[in-house]
Amino acid sequence: MQGTRIGLYVLSSALGYAALHYDTFGHANAQIVLTVLFLIGMGFEKQAAGHPFFVLPPAVFSLYSLINNMLGGIVYFNYDLESAQQFPVYAETVVRGSWYTLVAIQALWVAFYALPDFKVRLFGHAEVRTVPVSLIAALTGISVFAFVAGVSLGAYGYTASAETSDIEAYVQFGGRLGWLAIVLTVIYRYETSKVLLYWIVALNVLMGLAYGHKSMAVIPVFLVVVSLYMTGRKINKGYFAAIAATLAIAYIIVEPFRVYYASLGEGRDLAEVGKLANAFSEAREYSGVYEMDHLSAFLERNNYVVPLAKTIEYADLTNYYRDEEWGNLALSPLYAVVPRFLWESKPLADFGSWASVNIFGLPGTTSIGITPQGYAYLVYRLPGVIIFFLLYGVIQRLAFNLWYLNSGFVAFYILLYLEIGYPAVVPWTYVGGTLKALFFMAPLMIWLVSWNRRRQVPSTSMRPGRTSPPATSTRLSSPIPPPTSGSS
Repeated sequence: MQGTRIGLYVLSSALGYAALHYDTFGHANAQIVLTVLFLIGMGFEKQAAGHPFFVLPPAVFSLYSLINNMLGGIVYFNYDLESAQQFPVYAETVVRGSWYTLVAIQALWVAFYALPDFKVRLFGHAEVRTVPVSLIAALTGISVFAFVAGVSLGAYGYTASAETSDIEAYVQFGGRLGWLAIVLTVIYRYETSKVLLYWIVALNVLMGLAYGHKSMAVIPVFLVVVSLYMTGRKINKGYFAAIAATLAIAYIIVEPFRVYYASLGEGRDLAEVGKLANAFSEAREYSGVYEMDHLSAFLERNNYVVPLAKTIEYADLTNYYRDEEWGNLALSPLYAVVPRFLWESKPLADFGSWASVNIFGLPGTTSIGITPQGYAYLVYRLPGVIIFFLLYGVIQRLAFNLWYLNSGFVAFYILLYLEIGYPAVVPWTYVGGTLKALFFMAPLMIWLVSWNRRRQVPSTSMRPGRTSPPATSTRLSSPIPPPTSGSS
């Protein structure tokens, strides 16, 4: 299967390269061809998957790239984007960016399947089969405390700065505990604690809105769907409606705040929850003096065609290579565990600000994402794209084998799923962030394993959250259906 995969990808990348350089074909048509080749690759991987497709981490970035780069390119050639007017780029570079995206995804899948499925037993044969409600309440409480502390210390969302990046890392981890509370409730107490689940989700949505990023508001609802999907349970269609509604609300609330903050609120003291709430309220009033096109805002925010193309043009024009990335990548495990007060020269994760100033000519107070493949191109051109995405694929495979295939730890896999599914723009922060997440989660995993052992919770054939096993079955198994093995 791996040989077929590599052969298919070599052929499709060659066809895409030919379409890109066939002058009479046209850039808009070349973009369509690349999108079709991308879809063929995704179709192949879906058919070849020995597990539900979207439990595989490469599937996450594949879907994201399909929407934001491949379909985004089609939108670019057929829709008058404001970003294209503000940052004009050559149509040929747009299509080149899509070809690099195609190659990046192919490298990601090849690396993921370079290693087979193998289950690594963590803590012997121990599994997490249930969790106490008190733990879920404690995790939620810590996430609320982290939110309040983060805002007060200037280390949360729009209140954060490069100087508070280390504090922000701890604040973000505290917020992730709120997400973990959602996942644990769905997996282990879904049938008996739905009201508790809805309250936790609502609380995390509000904190996500305050962060100033729409994805942070949608993720809590998305986690419910992902948790149900990964435990093989039926997903209520109402959850998809809730995701759409939350996304719409996020656009209505967050977009005016971003405009307001950039034009009037920049530099304001928002280091209190009340002040931050007032800023959002003022932004709504400010937005009343002009008409905001939310459809255009949606297309702009979910289209990375122009940032990627602009990055490619900057690299080619200036002959810039971000050589320091190799050293940072080698030291990323140390960056993950050594705090800044012990290592003052540790680099800041502020590349978005650097890109804003150097690539886009914007103030350093803004931050622009140029996509992981754009950053890889900036480091080492096409070989950089291939090398970094091979690395991402290996990391995703190791996480998949360690956490998903160990069904008793699927809750922690779901939390990591969000961290590893979309690679960070800067590779050393991706590696360091993954290791830091594991470092922080390890004590909780050890405690849960110990707690389950002390309780001697029996393993039954019940699905997660069911209060008693089926009357017709006495067979023992994990409460979470183990992933089905398949060829890779």
